[in-house]
Amino acid sequence: MRTQIPPPPPSASKAPFILQKYFGKRCNKMHNTSKTLLVLMMLLLPLLPVVHADESTDNTLEARGISASFTNEFVELSWRNIITSDVMLLDNMHQSTYEILRHIQPITLDMVDSLQPIISNIEVCSLTDNNSICSGKNHSLTWASPEGTDGVFHYGVVTVLPDGSRTTTLTPGLSQLSSGLVELVATHWGPTNLQGSYDANSKTTTLIWDNLVGSDNNYQIWIWRHSEEATRNNWSSLNKTSSAVIFDASIDSWTGTIGGEVERDAWYSVIYDNGTYSDTRLLGGNTLATAIYEDNIAPELRSELTAIFHIDSGITQLNWDGANIENTSINIRRSSIPIDSPSSAGVAHIANLEGSTTSFEYVVPFGEFGNFWYAVTLADEIGNEIDDFLPHHPISEGVFENTIAEESLTVASNIQVEQLMSIEQTKMIEISWADSEIIANATYHIWRSSMGEILQVNGDFIHEDLEYIGNATSGTSSIILPLVEEIDRDSWYAITVEGLFGDSLTTYTHETIYSGINSMNYSIHEDTTPPPSVLDLQATVNGSDDSVELQWSSIDDVKQWQVWYSNNISLSQIPVGEISEENGWFLHEQFNSTNGQSEYESEIYYSNTSSIYSIFAVFGIDEYGNYKSNISSPEMYKVKFLDFEISNLSINVQITSLSMTISERELSSGDTIVLGAWEQGTEVGMLIYGLENLSQISISYKTECGDVSEIVTQCQWEELTPNPAIWHFSASHSLPSTDFIGSETMYILYMDHNQNQGLVGLSYTVFVSANQENEGGGNSEIDTPSTQSTTQDMTGLMVILVIVGLLAAIRIINKIEPENNLALSQTITPFPHQADGTEEE
Repeated sequence: MRTQIPPPPPSASKAPFILQKYFGKRCNKMHNTSKTLLVLMMLLLPLLPVVHADESTDNTLEARGISASFTNEFVELSWRNIITSDVMLLDNMHQSTYEILRHIQPITLDMVDSLQPIISNIEVCSLTDNNSICSGKNHSLTWASPEGTDGVFHYGVVTVLPDGSRTTTLTPGLSQLSSGLVELVATHWGPTNLQGSYDANSKTTTLIWDNLVGSDNNYQIWIWRHSEEATRNNWSSLNKTSSAVIFDASIDSWTGTIGGEVERDAWYSVIYDNGTYSDTRLLGGNTLATAIYEDNIAPELRSELTAIFHIDSGITQLNWDGANIENTSINIRRSSIPIDSPSSAGVAHIANLEGSTTSFEYVVPFGEFGNFWYAVTLADEIGNEIDDFLPHHPISEGVFENTIAEESLTVASNIQVEQLMSIEQTKMIEISWADSEIIANATYHIWRSSMGEILQVNGDFIHEDLEYIGNATSGTSSIILPLVEEIDRDSWYAITVEGLFGDSLTTYTHETIYSGINSMNYSIHEDTTPPPSVLDLQATVNGSDDSVELQWSSIDDVKQWQVWYSNNISLSQIPVGEISEENGWFLHEQFNSTNGQSEYESEIYYSNTSSIYSIFAVFGIDEYGNYKSNISSPEMYKVKFLDFEISNLSINVQITSLSMTISERELSSGDTIVLGAWEQGTEVGMLIYGLENLSQISISYKTECGDVSEIVTQCQWEELTPNPAIWHFSASHSLPSTDFIGSETMYILYMDHNQNQGLVGLSYTVFVSANQENEGGGNSEIDTPSTQSTTQDMTGLMVILVIVGLLAAIRIINKIEPENNLALSQTITPFPHQADGTEEE
């Protein structure tokens, strides 16, 4: 260890730090002064009277024989008691004390009461001293001069008598030094005002201090712990441990964790050290005068804890076994989640009780709702308690507490469910409710059942088909969810909630069901099944006004009708997929159904009807927006119409297999209808019905183009040249959904005025009749020509049949492909039909 006498700190430049030099100068000066004084005293000695009180009878008990020295920054002071055999004086000496006065000047009578003693209560004689020891007893003490001392000081010993009076006479050489004592003490180099404390909760000791102002920073700060108080006298021999070394000289505090199991008194000192010097005199308050009690051993309570909530009083009763440990207290904690540690998040301290307490009644705050857990710990006098809970510690199971007056306030209420009317393919349902106003950060969970009202028995839901369908946060009060396809059912809904109740810091899942509050006690009907398809759709082409009329019968549950069409459909490729504007369809009209109405109709008007291929669809929509819109399904019906203009047309009708004109005939497979040359202005009505097992019908048209001999060479079935004379054609077509054996059937009505364009591989029965008196076309029945026609007429017909047969044979032999129908590329746009029957351009 370093010497107890420190060298001056590196920053010190004053001469007082150099003791030898200082004392050398002082000694020389005093030596010269002493010589002078000695001469004067010798000269004056005969003139001064020598008066000394007899100390054996001195009732002031003034001290005798005082002497002092200054060594290593310590003052060594000694004196003695008076020598006496006077019993009364000796008795007073056993009851008297000494005080040490210090001053920069000789101490005079008028100074005694104004000076503050540096040391007091020094027994003149102890009670155990006998008179022989008490008489003339020697006294000595060592006193450290304050740091930074530099000067001459006078010392005196004052006697405090048993009555409290003080000796006022301080005779030089007896009770006061005859001359002053030179003292020089280096200034303190280190922290000041050191203070410390121990925190049982964090198990840490914290020290704080003040650093020297103006000192350089070229030093380290050492923190020492020792088991007894440190002084400049015992520092070298003191049992001490370095707790920390701080390299930042600006730091003025330190906190250290006390590990292991510790229960002790600890003192701390904070020392500067620059590598060559450390001031261990401890003169500046850089060591603790009072120990810090460090104790991290927690008392332990082993017991069961029961918690019972009484809903009538709103009180939770806690009971546990007491502990017989002195100086302890009980801490009670509560949490909305299971408690693992007293310091866990969400754990609240609710009570501190005397250590022997074994029960407690906790008044649950209003507005609490949910499960809560309790725990009890022991704490010692400085606050130590266990860090974690083990099974043998008093921690309770969760206890349900409810201080809400009306439980209906704890859940959602006023549940409303509505299936939204939508023609979109995905059907939606909207569920709305009223939020609970006492729950914070709530999440509402929605449940559905088809078996009945959602209820619970002993906390368990009673229906096996219970389905969780979604959730929503507080403030939304509604949710829109999709429904599955092809359902037709009654549903019941319920809503549970999780959120923060009262002062709880964690969410509580509240799944209790209250009939009629958060559970619907009535059902809601849900339907995503489209209504039945139209089975008797009929389409009529009216050549007189260029329109198509659709007719069908009413269907139950249909609330709206939609009529769609699409033009210029290829015969070889029927469109599939959804009927929509994106897929080339047009919505002709949409209208509401009428109660009690058995049939409906819709008309579509055309302009430029030279060539058109059209497909139509009619859909019924129910109150929920359900309908079938996929064209590939068996219930879809497709009809293609081609209207046309033919000029100078005369028509004759003959069934070739019979070689005769007949008014009405059901065709067989392979039969051919030839519409031959009739007189100009003659009109024909044609009615076509679907029928099984007919593979082909050939329908051909021809105009007058010269005499009979010219027909073959000049009439090659070219495209007819229109002129102002318009032939009006009307046709009606029945559209059942399936054929006679249940298979899907597609019906196409196809007409054209180009060569052989009417040749299609479809099954039809055709009834043809003619009435020369009908001027409007349309659907009225038309009389056929008389079977008693002239021979000339019959001959003309036979010629036409021969020509047609020859032409067909030539085309088959030469494999001549029919010309492309120019009408296929023409687009016919329907005019919207106004309510007053006019056409809109």
